[in-house]
Amino acid sequence: MKQALRNYFQANGGGGHQGHHGGPRPHLGFVFPISVLSQDGEIITVNNVDELRALREECGGGTFGHHGHQGHGQHGLTCFEIVFPITIEFPDGTTAEAADRQALHQLIRTWKQNNPGVQGRPKMVFPITVKMDEDGSVVTVNSR
Repeated sequence: MKQALRNYFQANGGGGHQGHHGGPRPHLGFVFPISVLSQDGEIITVNNVDELRALREECGGGTFGHHGHQGHGQHGLTCFEIVFPITIEFPDGTTAEAADRQALHQLIRTWKQNNPGVQGRPKMVFPITVKMDEDGSVVTVNSR
């Protein structure tokens, strides 16, 4: 889905919204119904925007990953918080440890400023630990 959206944005301009990189960004929306896979493996049919809003509120505090409606930060519906510190790997193979979310954003920003033109995105080094919102349990996650 991400690649399809990237391809669309590259091929189409306009829409009145400013994109990440300053250019015009087309306005997109889901064509309902859509199917969503729950954390328990259940397939949930979402018939309209109101049902999608309600589902987001059930899982993720009403926003995508506790961020704005455009999903910046953690993408997708989340029912957990990442336990810091975490290690990230940059496209050039170097790594850095982030003590918290703010430090993570700063590390990425600084690396990008110091490495203009380098393709690729930083990635989390697994395993990571997450804390489940529902019961506070701590889970080790071994891969994306």
